[in-house]
Amino acid sequence: DQSIRIWNWQIGRCLRILKGHSDSVMALSLFSSDSFKETEFFPKIETQSSRNCDQYLASASDDGTLRIWDFYNGRCLRTLVGHTAQVEALAVQGSCVVSGGFDATIRVWELPSGKCRHVLKAHSDHVTSVAFIGDSIISTSDDSL
Repeated sequence: DQSIRIWNWQIGRCLRILKGHSDSVMALSLFSSDSFKETEFFPKIETQSSRNCDQYLASASDDGTLRIWDFYNGRCLRTLVGHTAQVEALAVQGSCVVSGGFDATIRVWELPSGKCRHVLKAHSDHVTSVAFIGDSIISTSDDSL
């Protein structure tokens, strides 16, 4: 159903359903706004449960987009468009989101602006995972490189 469901695993109840993607959601990453300046899209969220909790959720989808969500109220804050096929992988570090997909590219996005800063064309087949390690990005693919 292309949704993201937030569960309380202790009581086995769905707390919230996030809808917005038009195809399967393939990857998720939680992050906080501690590493970048507050803006209208990323305001400081004050809630009873915000004691050092992550405040935002990034999602990657087979619809070719990434979405940034307010974790507490479920509102989609921004849609990142640039991949030309399904997006299978994502990672968040500081003010950067990195994504990889079936277009065989890795894209580096800036938060909170949502601008794509770099397109890395290092694979000949779709990117299956991405991760940050310090200032580097690690990626895997179904290619034979």
